[in-house]
Amino acid sequence: MEGYIADILQIYNNQVQLIATMNHDLQDIKNNNAKLIETLEQANEKISVLTKDIKLKDSRIAAYERSSSITANAKNVIKQDSEFAKPEIPRPKSPVREEIPSIEAPINDDYVLLQMDNSADEELHKLNERYYLDIETRDLYNITEDEKVGTQVGQLKTFKTKAGLLYILNSYTNRVYNTNEDNEVLNYCGNLLNKKLKLL
Repeated sequence: MEGYIADILQIYNNQVQLIATMNHDLQDIKNNNAKLIETLEQANEKISVLTKDIKLKDSRIAAYERSSSITANAKNVIKQDSEFAKPEIPRPKSPVREEIPSIEAPINDDYVLLQMDNSADEELHKLNERYYLDIETRDLYNITEDEKVGTQVGQLKTFKTKAGLLYILNSYTNRVYNTNEDNEVLNYCGNLLNKKLKLL
């Protein structure tokens, strides 16, 4: 009889242990489900944001295509009607400045002939052109066909960097040139952007 009771108690204890294990597994499953639901919610939020972004980009693309179509149509109309055709204006080689009357007097000791790269057009910046430099004011002038002083196209200023290097700046174009001990303009070497020297 005692053996029979012991067997029943053993079976009971086994069932209690099995129930405890199942409860533990069930709790793990609930926790995993909660994590999956949270992950799914985050994924849905990201999908919603991406969907809005895609719609916004689609609308921008559509607007761009409409404007391009309008521009293309306008160009076709202009091409068809020569009376309204826009004349092609060549890009200036140097900055547009207020015209200064040419000095009719022959060049004297007040000016020196200077050859330098002073074009604002990057495609032409390697072309060395001749200019007259006013020795006193350091103003830079182009040369007319009859070799007279023409329009002012710049003003040269000498400046020194923190490293002690000396450069010359055309304050009209912000183009920077190397210099030597005699303060002569050498080759174009960079630009002054936002008051900071940016070398090539």
